[in-house]
Amino acid sequence: MKDEQNQTGKAIKTILVKMEATDARPAALEYAKGENQEIGRRLEETIDIRAALAAYRPEKLSGAILTVGGIDFACPAFRALTLERIHHVYLYILTVGSLDGLSVKGSLSIADQLAADVWANGYLEAGRRLLRKHIRSSLEDSGTTCTIAGTYGPGYRGMALDSMVNFGKLVDGEVIGVTMNEAGVLSPAKTTAGMYIALTGSQEELNLESQDECVHCKGNRDSCAVCVNNKRTVGLALDIGTTTIAASLWERHGKKMLDSLSRTNPQVRLGPDVISRMEYAMLGDDQLKELRRLVVNCIGDMIMTMAQRCDINPADIDRVIIVGNPAMNHLFQGEKIDSLAHAPFHPKLIGPVTMTGRSAGLPVYPGGAVRLLPNLGGQVGSDALAVMLAAGMTPGSPAISKVRLAVDIGTNTEIILAGRGRLLVCSAAAGPAFEGGAIHNGMRALTGAISEVRIKPGEAGQPDDIKLTVIGKTAPAGICGSGLISAAAELLRNGHLIENGLLLEGDYCLYQKNERRLSIHQADIRQLQLAKAAVAAGIFILLKEAGATIEDIIEINLTGAFGATVDPADAIAIGLLPDVPVQAIGHAAGIGASMALLSDQHWQDALQLADETEHIELADRPDFQDLFISSTGFSKQGSTADLADLQQSE
Repeated sequence: MKDEQNQTGKAIKTILVKMEATDARPAALEYAKGENQEIGRRLEETIDIRAALAAYRPEKLSGAILTVGGIDFACPAFRALTLERIHHVYLYILTVGSLDGLSVKGSLSIADQLAADVWANGYLEAGRRLLRKHIRSSLEDSGTTCTIAGTYGPGYRGMALDSMVNFGKLVDGEVIGVTMNEAGVLSPAKTTAGMYIALTGSQEELNLESQDECVHCKGNRDSCAVCVNNKRTVGLALDIGTTTIAASLWERHGKKMLDSLSRTNPQVRLGPDVISRMEYAMLGDDQLKELRRLVVNCIGDMIMTMAQRCDINPADIDRVIIVGNPAMNHLFQGEKIDSLAHAPFHPKLIGPVTMTGRSAGLPVYPGGAVRLLPNLGGQVGSDALAVMLAAGMTPGSPAISKVRLAVDIGTNTEIILAGRGRLLVCSAAAGPAFEGGAIHNGMRALTGAISEVRIKPGEAGQPDDIKLTVIGKTAPAGICGSGLISAAAELLRNGHLIENGLLLEGDYCLYQKNERRLSIHQADIRQLQLAKAAVAAGIFILLKEAGATIEDIIEINLTGAFGATVDPADAIAIGLLPDVPVQAIGHAAGIGASMALLSDQHWQDALQLADETEHIELADRPDFQDLFISSTGFSKQGSTADLADLQQSE
């Protein structure tokens, strides 16, 4: 460590303090324990730890407001100090530089990126400790004995994050190559700012840790001893779907669910599906902002509703985990979506993203972490990753022939295969039929939707006996996706529908009362054929890629709103799914998001799964079209035995 200049009294200019990476390594190792130490070694070769330091004499202290250099700094912890005891205030900007030099032989894996981030934070924390020692040594060299109070600054002891701009006004970060924008964001990313306060007398006499709880704390609670000891740890898991936004509120430490809530995604009024919404977003920045505003406001209203129902302060929510498809993830962040709309359909955002409650625009703890799990591809998002986590899917041994599938059926159907040493995922563009779209009398799986149909043929020329299951046990108002599948399966079983998709009567009435008539039409059957063929072809392509056959599948997990309502026997009957054991596992994306919220290990597991998963782009497969066409028929053989024969013939 080298002190290149010396300064006393009120700051006139900034001095530079350099620290060697090897000096910081023991403290960084302590901070990053358990992480990849090879990353730490490589970081030593690239990191340049330096600080810009300025010493000021304080001008005024009034309660929680300390005036330095003509600027007021607010921090609840200042109430424990007195102006008479403050010898100097040392403001600093500290950096460990950029991590760009760490990328060797291509980009780092997600796991290594995370390890590098942890190590860099360790060096940053070590730099603070070394800087504190430097200040103490400089005072001792001048014959002054002081206590150096713990660091204060944006995100510490309740100081607001937006006070960062004030440090830029009093400390010249350019001497260490640091820049700051108007919002107070420092560059390079691994840079921080804060202050040390030199006090006459001992820390025991000052009782610095006895201040009251920071009622209006806007900083980083995890770094504030007061908040850590007093806060209630509440977290939120969010699945932002194209149609529905689902939220779960948790007491994190007790792992107790406090409340759950779902709402229709308000973006539907600007486009019923992903494609139409992407087209709207690409009209201009105003349209993109409108889409973000709609979803953020909806989530904010959900948070306030749940907080009121649970009698908690929304500011107690200090961690949020978000999953969704790539389009929803981009729109939530207000990111341009053009790369998802055009070949090769690569998302702009791949790896995990961390925001603060403030930057996300949510009515939660402003300094809390809002994390988005990684996207897996252009059409496969973090919701599929959450499904893998919830289903406990791992690649498995290459020697094991058996495979498992997870299928989240909807407008954009995600299919996941685990087995034979691989994790494969694809997205099948099934269209809106599974969610009640583009069909007569179609609706989402809400109250009033027909979700199941059972037909008993009438005797001696009598009409069929039709029994309907209606969500909410009310009079039927329409037909949802599972109801359409169930109706098609029953029509097929009873001879009203033949395997090529022809509805013999042209339409088939399920319900009629007064003027209300709900029927299945030939056009509805055609929409269903297109949807089921896309899913069946996607399943077969993943099997081919893994070198497996349908006979190797030990189980299919159905998830999502569709999985909760469809009868697996009906899905098998029309050739949507292979004739293997099928198990509905509920809202797995929400379950996986909650797991990542409640356990740091599950968060790490999800990142590891993302690193191991291979995304198969169906549009790039020359065999997809033939498989799609061969899957349009309504027979079990059309999606099982015939496809297996096709695989063998190839």
